[in-house]
Amino acid sequence: MELSATRRTDPAAQQIQDSGLSLGDLVQFPGWTVETDEGREFVPGGYGYLRVVWAADGQACAAVEGLGGERHAPLLSDLRPLRWHMRMMNRGTPERIPSPEALREINNAMMGEGRKAVREMSESAGTARIVYRDVRGEVWLTPATAAQVATEQKPEAERYAPGDRVIVRGTYYQPEERRTYVLPEYEGAVVNWAAGHYNVRAVEADEHGADGVRQCQARELRPVPPTVDNVVDVPHTLYLSGELRHEGVPADQIRKIVENLRGKRQVFIQDPDDQAIVVENARYVPQRPAENPEPRH
Repeated sequence: MELSATRRTDPAAQQIQDSGLSLGDLVQFPGWTVETDEGREFVPGGYGYLRVVWAADGQACAAVEGLGGERHAPLLSDLRPLRWHMRMMNRGTPERIPSPEALREINNAMMGEGRKAVREMSESAGTARIVYRDVRGEVWLTPATAAQVATEQKPEAERYAPGDRVIVRGTYYQPEERRTYVLPEYEGAVVNWAAGHYNVRAVEADEHGADGVRQCQARELRPVPPTVDNVVDVPHTLYLSGELRHEGVPADQIRKIVENLRGKRQVFIQDPDDQAIVVENARYVPQRPAENPEPRH
C-alpha cells in the first residue's frame, strides 16, 4: 500500500508523496533529542514496520512498530529502508541481522559498557571484527550484500529436519583463559530441535562423546555441501532471485564453482528436486529436454 496525500499544496503531504515508502515497509531511523520538563532527553534510534503517516504542524510524522511491538514516532524525513548486516561468530554460519543491531554492538564494544568484555577490536566503514573475552569469542559484522539480503533466512527451528546431514563446527569456552576455541569440524545427522538447539548425532559417535549426540546452535551448523561429482553433467541455467540470467553454463564451470565454494566453506546446497546448485540467491539448474516440465526457480 503506497502512502498518499490528500492535499498536494501541504508541504507535509508533499513529503509523504515523495518519500517513496509504503505502509508495511521495514524502516530504520536515527536517534533524536526531545525537550522535557527535566531538560533534554535523547531518544535512541530504532527500526520496525511503518504503520501510519500523518501531518502535524507542517511536518510529516510516522508511527513505526518495532519487531517486539514497541511504538516509535519519528519524522517521516528521518526514515530510511532498513539495512542489514551479516553477523558471524567464530567463523561459523553467518546470520542476517538489522544494521541498527550491528551498529549498536559495534558502538557498545568501542565506547559502551561492553568494552570491558573486549580483548581486541578493529572497525572500518561498518565492518568490524570483535574478539570477546567471554563465550561469544570472535564476531565479524559486515554489511550484507544484495544477494545476502535477497536470500531467504528461515527461523532457526525450521532450517533442518531430522535426518539432515550437516557439518558441525562447535566451540569450546575456556573460562580460565577467557578464550573461545573452535573444535575440529565433523559430519553429523540432525536428531531433532528441542529447547532452542539442535541435537546432532556424529557419524563417528565414539569420537565425539557418549552416544555421539551434541547440542548445537544453528550458527554451528551448515548443510553438507555437494561435491564436484554431484554436478549433473549437462549445461546449466542461472537464475538470480528467480529471474533467468544466463543459459548454457557448462557443467565444468559449475564444478569449478562448487570446488571454490567448498574451499571457502561457504553455505550452499544441491536441491534434491531438480539437482540445482543453490548458493544465496543464485540457482544453477541443470537444463532439461524441452518436453520436460520447467524446474522450480
